[in-house]
Amino acid sequence: MRGSPAMLSTLCAVAVLWAAGALASPYDDAQAALGRRDYAAALRLFSQAAGEGNAAAEYNLGRLYAEGQGVPAAPAAAAMWFRKAANQGNPGAQYNLGLLYQEGHGVRRDLAQAAAWQLKAANQGYVDAEARLATMYEKGEGVPADQAEAAKWYRQAAGHGDAAATLDLALITAEGPPKEAAAATDQTGFKTNMDRVFGQGRWRETGGYRSPATENRLRAEGALTVPVGVVSRHSMGTPDAPGAYDIVVKGLSPDQAAMRIRQSGVAYRRLFPEGVHGTQGAHLHVEPFLAQLREAIWRVRGPSAPSAPPPHAAATGDAAQDGAEALSLLRSAAGRGDACAAKALTANAANGAAAAASYLTLSRSGACG
Repeated sequence: MRGSPAMLSTLCAVAVLWAAGALASPYDDAQAALGRRDYAAALRLFSQAAGEGNAAAEYNLGRLYAEGQGVPAAPAAAAMWFRKAANQGNPGAQYNLGLLYQEGHGVRRDLAQAAAWQLKAANQGYVDAEARLATMYEKGEGVPADQAEAAKWYRQAAGHGDAAATLDLALITAEGPPKEAAAATDQTGFKTNMDRVFGQGRWRETGGYRSPATENRLRAEGALTVPVGVVSRHSMGTPDAPGAYDIVVKGLSPDQAAMRIRQSGVAYRRLFPEGVHGTQGAHLHVEPFLAQLREAIWRVRGPSAPSAPPPHAAATGDAAQDGAEALSLLRSAAGRGDACAAKALTANAANGAAAAASYLTLSRSGACG
């Protein structure tokens, strides 16, 4: 007996719905839950997918445990899930496991392990790992200090679109001033930026300029600092214009604060969410991006430029090359949201020296809009 058209239509609809349900996986459902910020459901569904050996699900579980989404933050659990995914070759998990080893979250701090995991991720073209590994080679953290190797990985990261790595590459290979002499964004400018991003009274600075003696004391107390013999970015610049700041934002974790800054379009060289270390509470480490650009642009203008590093540092002597590099650096900064760089390029699209001069004037005046 043949069914009626209405019955056949109903049966077809049921079949389609059944097929759609059959095709949907716990991982797909978890991603959908994550998209609507239902972290509890995402945790449950990622756990189901991870039980089936899904490396991407294991990685996402690590992120949820690391960031305390859908579950109380648990660094040890985050490390466990990142390790499972990392052992299956997931580069994001390898990078994050490396961070945990570098910071001592959920695992014993081990810089050699941190570097090893960053290398695994970097070898897969994971740009954040390439930049992090370059910095580790530059500072001698977990690996022997090797400027050539640092330049190699900065070059890799720059080639994959990391504008900060472009600047680092220029600085590490240039005959320019030492990084210890770099000028940094001054406190007035930094406060203005943070007030704009978070609102007045919603954030506080917990660390700025630190003398090497202070760094040694913090290291002895168990704080996360650079190795002995390496100059901390907190010790660069001056007390009024340090090379790094630490901040705490009301109602936001360090990871969330970093995301808010990135979304705002305010460009900084590095944003490191850091946990509790010794006497230091959880905070966001911010390294000014403008400082590095000013240092590179100085090479075009020479030691007579305002805010220039000490005159004993020589420029390359190749004005054409330096001018071209300044244009490249400014384009990278503009691409990262630096309004001063964009304005300088608009007025001087083909003249590196003029663009550099314009950039310095605009950045000091705060007239970038």
